[in-house]
Amino acid sequence: MAQFIINHRGSNVLTIRESRWDNILILCVIIFFFSTWYYFLLQQPSSFSDIINAIEKLSTAGFKMWLGFLLPLLATPNIFYIVKTIVVGNIFTFDKDIGIILKNGKQQAVFADVDSLKIRKISESDDHTEYRLSLVLKDKNKILVGQGGSFNNICGMADDIADILNVQIVNKS
Repeated sequence: MAQFIINHRGSNVLTIRESRWDNILILCVIIFFFSTWYYFLLQQPSSFSDIINAIEKLSTAGFKMWLGFLLPLLATPNIFYIVKTIVVGNIFTFDKDIGIILKNGKQQAVFADVDSLKIRKISESDDHTEYRLSLVLKDKNKILVGQGGSFNNICGMADDIADILNVQIVNKS
């Protein structure tokens, strides 16, 4: 997931957006990976007819070949999300004047419904740790605000949101 950054910070309005450049980089990596995947899966085709012949061979191929051919399709929803974020953007707006939280212009919650902010460690490896920042509503539902590998960035964003919402931050990392 791409990093969220503070776009605008005022006394009564806070705007956080998902980085388009991060999403462009992620999309390039996905395109490169799947291009390489299919290039080798289709036995290094040199022409369009080679691709057609390789696909025809799939009809007689076993389950593993079909699985290898169709497995990348599982990434399709993520690819659509990334493209949508690149084109349209993904923006959270916290407006203290009217007391509402908007995501891409659609109301997600009102300030009075927010119980706290939660920072949670969602994955950890030797070289990378991923954190998630969520709004916890009084009815215990959660709204994902951001996710990223920089704990300092997530904490800074949580501090700014907590100042606007006047709620506490719960750190579960």
